[in-house]
Amino acid sequence: MFSTFWALQIFFAKLGFNAGALVLPFQLLINIIAFLILVILILPRVKDQFKQLFKNQKPLFWKLYLANGIQAGLGTSLAMAGIALVLQSLAESGMKLRDKISQMPRYHIVKEKIPFRGDLSGVGPALAGEFEGRIDETDGMRIDMEPGWIHVRASNTEPVVRIIAEADSPEEARTLAGRAGSILRSATGGER
Repeated sequence: MFSTFWALQIFFAKLGFNAGALVLPFQLLINIIAFLILVILILPRVKDQFKQLFKNQKPLFWKLYLANGIQAGLGTSLAMAGIALVLQSLAESGMKLRDKISQMPRYHIVKEKIPFRGDLSGVGPALAGEFEGRIDETDGMRIDMEPGWIHVRASNTEPVVRIIAEADSPEEARTLAGRAGSILRSATGGER
């Protein structure tokens, strides 16, 4: 039943957005229409099963209700709003999606995994000394710099250190990851 509500939202959203509807008022209308169809057409047909589920499996019912409510309410609404904003931007600019995408900056990510067992406490200061930028040590160490960012963290599941670098070009991302890997090896005395 909850999946039906979600499917109805998508169906009416596609119809409306194809017709050029404005995002926020139309999203509210979608929810109202889907709810009315659910209550008027679908709920009467499944009300006995629905009552039985509620009576015999109250905790399960509420878990399903909450999970599907979040999925249908937030997930669909946010996805539809995002899609609608992209479509609105394309309509206003008169551009095709591929042309719009070609104007956006491109970023490249490089991921490395270095086998490692040992203490990473000496790596943080070495990385901070090598890379200049805003440091975040919430999960390992991430340094945001002008040409990109680097993230170094110990794996929670394997005896490795993960290095992720992002930059404007694949070469720059590989260079950042390589520098971080060298620092990791030298700061830990080559321990593996």
